[in-house]
Amino acid sequence: MELVVSILIMNLDIHNATDLIEKINDNKVYLNIKFNTINCQTKYIDDILKKVKILPDYINNIYKSTMFQSLLLNLNNIVCVYISGKKNTHLEINTLNINLDKKSAKADIYIKYQNNQIIEISVKQSVNCTKTNFSVHKYFSKNTDKNLTNIKKDYLKNQGYSRFNKIDRSEINSLFYPNNKCNPYWIQLKEAININKNKIANELANALFCVNIPYDIYEFNGINFSKLNNNNTISNIIFEEHLPYYLTKNGTERCAAKLFYRLIINNQIFRIEIRWKGNVYNSSPQFQIHVDDAT
Repeated sequence: MELVVSILIMNLDIHNATDLIEKINDNKVYLNIKFNTINCQTKYIDDILKKVKILPDYINNIYKSTMFQSLLLNLNNIVCVYISGKKNTHLEINTLNINLDKKSAKADIYIKYQNNQIIEISVKQSVNCTKTNFSVHKYFSKNTDKNLTNIKKDYLKNQGYSRFNKIDRSEINSLFYPNNKCNPYWIQLKEAININKNKIANELANALFCVNIPYDIYEFNGINFSKLNNNNTISNIIFEEHLPYYLTKNGTERCAAKLFYRLIINNQIFRIEIRWKGNVYNSSPQFQIHVDDAT
């Protein structure tokens, strides 16, 4: 979807999904769009073609946005759009972000204007997409990180898993389900989070709202455009484990290898899932943040 948004910014004659699909293989469309590598363009196009069904609503929602339209008012002054994705290789963008917090400087595309102004857009496929993926252990001291890692590995070894195999994923996941109240790793992790809760809450809030980033950052979530660093003061932060998130709609405990927390910032509510992505044995769980479904 990074490429979809970039194409619409640079090509005003593309009005809908049909126009986009008709022109997607025309190299003229990409004249002022800069990719990380020469192979990226083909990969992005292939991905778009897999998601044709969602394109009409996605593109329509972009064009309905008054914020997006305001960006297009300066179209004649746009030099290019950089598509950086998660691992940027553009020298100019790396230079721009050299002294900035990587968690806050999190855009997928960068629009450069003739006056050298650059603005960012974080592009999501839908409102259900994760807003962050931050390692939980990195918020702790090295000693706490090491201690938690040892507790987790010892727990897994005691349960018969001395290393991680994909075939054991479901069994290993079940060890971290909510009904395993005596899981020593979860117990110690929750204690470490509680000790560091103020630091964690503030850093998560700063990353979500791109605090101290000197240029404008926007987000498109598949439905709405919004400005992330809108200069509002971040206050009234609440960060806590939230028991209702552990329950399904019928009131039963979820079978999920996760801890659930709630983060409230200026009355905006976020659901935080602490979960693994990949190898449970050798990795830290992540803070995966979502907009709360009820908001």
